[in-house]
Amino acid sequence: MPIETVPGISSQYYLIAFDAAGNERDEPEGKMSQKVLDTLSSKPITDVFLFTHGWLGDITAARNQYNKWVKAMSKNLADIEQIQKARSEFRPLLIGLHWPSLPWGNEELGKSSQSFAVQEFAVHEVSPVEQLVEEYAKRIANTQTAKQALRTIFLSAMENVAPDSLPPEVREAYELLNREARLNAEGEGAAPGADHESFDPESIFQDAENNPTSYGNLDWGSMLAPLRTLSFWKMKDRARQFGESSGFQLLTKLQQATSNDVRFHLMGHSFGCIVVSATLAGLDGRGTLVRPVNSVALVQGALSL
Repeated sequence: MPIETVPGISSQYYLIAFDAAGNERDEPEGKMSQKVLDTLSSKPITDVFLFTHGWLGDITAARNQYNKWVKAMSKNLADIEQIQKARSEFRPLLIGLHWPSLPWGNEELGKSSQSFAVQEFAVHEVSPVEQLVEEYAKRIANTQTAKQALRTIFLSAMENVAPDSLPPEVREAYELLNREARLNAEGEGAAPGADHESFDPESIFQDAENNPTSYGNLDWGSMLAPLRTLSFWKMKDRARQFGESSGFQLLTKLQQATSNDVRFHLMGHSFGCIVVSATLAGLDGRGTLVRPVNSVALVQGALSL
């Protein structure tokens, strides 16, 4: 993946993509983080800006969102002029971080990526149900027990999309899936991902029946509402884990590669605020950065209390 160029303007940014386990994705010519380090060592960068999206972001969504952010920022000409007057040597480097946070998302790094949609099933050799099982197992719990639970949920939904209550086998499947996801329920003051009450699939189903919402391209009524809830908590948990590990490690490397004069600025949106906060804190909140960052912006934060 080349350096991202925002359509319509000359601004560019680096897009560093990670997989669900927090490992940086390999590019044809190596890792993008190494390209960033090479730039920091060869160019007089004064300010490094790292920004990250929140929930419901795949590669395509991240790129589209970052293009809009950078374009909007570049239009603030008065602010840019003020910065240049205050610091004539100002030369920024922009970095967008991507962590998979979208069920059904497309994680291909190519420019032509399109979001996963149910209508695309016809081109796959596997059955629609098995495709759903594999896709969602990657997001919640990639175990055989979880896959069997997902299979039960989807097959039941195909047989009866609008039951009066969840069938017993579906309730049991959801409870199994919750255990496989290893999401502790510790109340609203807990860490992201554990900041919720106990999981009750029937209550979630009934609430969705009374307050229907869209579930992307899947028109399966309220049957998947508990699945959406699990996904929401799992992505919160992933945001924390990603920030504590990969985010912290990346920021540490960037700071180690620069002098104390280079300033660092972090920005997160929605669950990205969890990523940024966890990046500053490190593993279990015990990490120590090379030096304090210079600014942090948490926008529309979806954070635990």
